[in-house]
This record gives sequence, structure tokens and C-alpha cells, in this order.
Amino acid sequence: MKKKKRQLYFLFWAFTFISFISLLGWYLLDQYKSKPSDQMGFLEESPNPVHVVEQKDAHPEEVRALPDISSEELAFRQRAQRVLEDFPKKSILKERGRDPHKPPRELVDASNELGTIEDLLDKNPELVKEGLRFYRKCALTNELLTSLRALCLHNLKTRATASGFDKRIRWNEFPDHLHRIADKL
Repeated sequence: MKKKKRQLYFLFWAFTFISFISLLGWYLLDQYKSKPSDQMGFLEESPNPVHVVEQKDAHPEEVRALPDISSEELAFRQRAQRVLEDFPKKSILKERGRDPHKPPRELVDASNELGTIEDLLDKNPELVKEGLRFYRKCALTNELLTSLRALCLHNLKTRATASGFDKRIRWNEFPDHLHRIADKL
């Protein structure tokens, strides 16, 4: 009887240990999958924006390396940042005197800017990563008009698929309602 009891205790603890290890493995795997990998890093905003300035340090022999970015990419990034800041916010819909049945004029202007960005990306394939970064940031900015965010997500999907980067993008970070609107465009 004691031997059987010991065997049951041993099986119970062995099963508990194996279950714990399995759950820990699944948890760590889930954590690993939820963090951006190096492959998806090109879409993440760098913590320090690129600034080209003259370096005046006490030790001139110490030169910090600038990120590997071309002048065209830098110009595109700066333009995209300006455009994103100028895009219409949801708050314009609450302004007095607005006709709620007509799209805001700012939305038409923003659509024209998106068309210009599309043209730039068509003309220069080296800007694709910067373009994808811009579209991602646009689609994730909650303050922007939902229709504009959906258009950015639609363009992100189209560009990412065409360039082969669609597997590197975490599509689940975009709200479902935005996916539904973008898929209808």
C-alpha cells in the first residue's frame, strides 16, 4: 500500500513539474512572439530621431556613427513627419459651423498628400521602408480621422504585400474596425 502511495505521489509531482515547465515554455514563447523581432524592427520608430548636426565635442577624435540612411530617406522621413502632423484630427468635426454631411476640406487635402506620398514611393523603391513606417504610424494615431487612418492601413497593406514585407508587420496591433474599413477600400 505504501509503495502504491509513493508511486502516486511521484506521478502527481512529475505531472505537476511537467505542466509547470510546459506552461512556462508557452508563456515565454508568447512573450517572444509579441515583441517585435529584428526583422520587424524597420517599422518601429527609433527612440532617437535622426538629426544631422555638426558634432562639437570635447573629444573630436570620438566620432559617433550616424544611422545608415540616405539623404532621400531622410528627406522623405521629414516630409512624412510634417504631413502626419498636419493631418486633420477628430477634433475638427466638432468645430462650429461645420456641415456634418460634407467631408472636411482638410480630409481632401490629406488625401492629396497621401497621393503625393504614393507617387514618391512609386518613383523611388528605396523609400519603401520609410513609406511603410509612415503608413503604420498614421494608422496607429488615434487622434486622426478614422477614414484617414483606414486609408493609411489600406496603403500599408497594399505596399507591404507588393514589397514582400507583409510577413514582418504585426497586423494585430491595428483595431479590427480599421481592418474592416481598410479592406473595403
